[in-house]
This record gives sequence, C-alpha cells and structure tokens, in this order.
Amino acid sequence: MAKRKNYSADEKVKLLREHLVDKVAVSEICERIGLNPNVFYNWQKQFFENGSTAFSKQAKSRKINCGKQLERQNARLKAKLSQKDEVIAEIMASHVQLKKSLGEVEIILQRAKEKFPQAKPRIISDNGPQFISKDFKEFIRVSGMTHVRTSPYYPQSNGKLERYHKTIKSGCIRPKTPLSLEDSRRIVADFVDRYNNNRLHSAIGYIAPTDKLAGRAEKIHAERDAKLAAAREARKLKRKVS
Repeated sequence: MAKRKNYSADEKVKLLREHLVDKVAVSEICERIGLNPNVFYNWQKQFFENGSTAFSKQAKSRKINCGKQLERQNARLKAKLSQKDEVIAEIMASHVQLKKSLGEVEIILQRAKEKFPQAKPRIISDNGPQFISKDFKEFIRVSGMTHVRTSPYYPQSNGKLERYHKTIKSGCIRPKTPLSLEDSRRIVADFVDRYNNNRLHSAIGYIAPTDKLAGRAEKIHAERDAKLAAAREARKLKRKVS
C-alpha cells in the first residue's frame, strides 16, 4: 500500500520553483508526484505569506506533535485492535482508493483549466463521493469555477453528458472494437480530438466546439453567408448567359 509522502521545506520550495520559475503546469507536477492540487495551492499560499521558513517551522512543530500523538495511538491500538488487522487493512485500502480518485478528478480539471485559462466553466456532476468531498469543494473555490450537482437517480438532469457518452459508444467504441486498455485509450483520445476540433455540431450552428469556445462562431457564419451569396450571384449570371 502506497504511503502518503511528507515533503520537506526544501522539497516544497523546489516544486514551487518548478511552477513559478520554470513554468511547469500544476497538473503536470501533481500528476507526476501523486499530489492533490489543493495541497500545492496551500503550499503556494504559505510561501507567499511567510516564505520558506513557514514550511520549516510548520514541519518541525508537526513532527513533534505527530510523534507524541502516534505514540499514544500505537499504545491504544496494540491493546484494542490486535485481532482486527484485516478489517483495518480493508478500510485503509478503500480510503486510499477514494483519495486517489479525488486527486485524479482534480488533476483532470486542472489540466483542462490550464488548456483554456480564459474559460470560467460550470462543472455539472452527479453526487459521487469525489464530487461532494471537502477537498473538491475547496478546489472548485480556489480555481474560480462553479459546481452544480444533479438530482439523485435522475440522469436526465445531466442530459448533455449522457448524450456524449452515447456518442462515444456509438461512434467510437463499438465501431473500433479496442483490443486492450491502451488501445481503447488511444481510440478514445483520437475521437475526442476530432469531436472537439473538426466535427461540426448541429446544436451550435454546425461549427466545431473549439471554434465556439474561441468566439469564432460569428466570423465563421459570416464567411458562410458570404460564400452562399456569391454562389447565388454566380448562378444568376449563369442563367442570364444561358
């Protein structure tokens, strides 16, 4: 079972320097070391408020307090829970898996935010544990996003996502038939890229979502209207000549 790493003050400053000086994306750093983006933002806040000494003092104080607390907890656990190792292991495995899923969701959203920094999205989700957690709420607040949860047992309230899943199944998964997990990831990634950048969507005026997000819809529609007008004039002249 992977243990949560405690980072020293120097390690925290080094990771912050990667983002602030070397311009490495927060999502890339967090994904590489398995860190929740909220923790990284808290480090950054402490660094700007108190400098690297805040990490040193905090780490030293926490180490002393945690040492005393762990000694007391170990004494109690050895006396009371000596026959429940399997239960504890199962609970901890479930907890680690849940925390992992929380971090993955936040890293995915952080990556999307870095790709489209000008966007202020509203996140619509179900009521899964990763979306109702305190860490996720804090991440949404820090990121400047808004979050709306759908009604339980009513998938129609998030109809756009349900329709998107149907499109991926019918237009990507079933026709392509992936043979492995890696193959399926490649196929879905190619489909999503085409879906966002090339595929014309009737619901937004037959343009690609990327063009809609970039505010190019009016320009594209104006160019189309100009081409149609030119085609009409060409047909009129052709009729007159004939």
